[in-house]
Amino acid sequence: MKMKNFDGIVANKKKIIYDLIHGYIEIDKDVEEIINSESFQRLKHISQLTAQHLFPSANHTRFEHSLGVMKLAIDTYRQIEGELKEWLNKYPTALYQEKQEEYSKFLFFHLKYAALLHDIGHGPLSHVGEYLYDKNEILEKIKRLLF
Repeated sequence: MKMKNFDGIVANKKKIIYDLIHGYIEIDKDVEEIINSESFQRLKHISQLTAQHLFPSANHTRFEHSLGVMKLAIDTYRQIEGELKEWLNKYPTALYQEKQEEYSKFLFFHLKYAALLHDIGHGPLSHVGEYLYDKNEILEKIKRLLF
């Protein structure tokens, strides 16, 4: 398995966003570029709350939710990173022994962006219409884009 170089994934933290639920969220240059995109900005107009009629002053959008999920994923990874490296050391394959740090960065990178982008494709009514999608077709398109 060939892994890409993910050295810059933690460097150059430039912005901090304050979230009412999650507190301060550090935003690096790559995340900033994503959240400034039109596709991500549209999440500001999609409510994350399902019972807003009970609490009319409550506000939580998919934009805020996505940033919070990313922060929680990063915090969780940081908590288990040492244990993960210990676990990887128990399986002495060439991939884990020789490229352990690179593999750790690889996992962190993918977790961070999966968390940030997990809601990016949501339209109205969220998951209600997902049965209409051809999941095999979507998977094949993703494979073509990645490989």
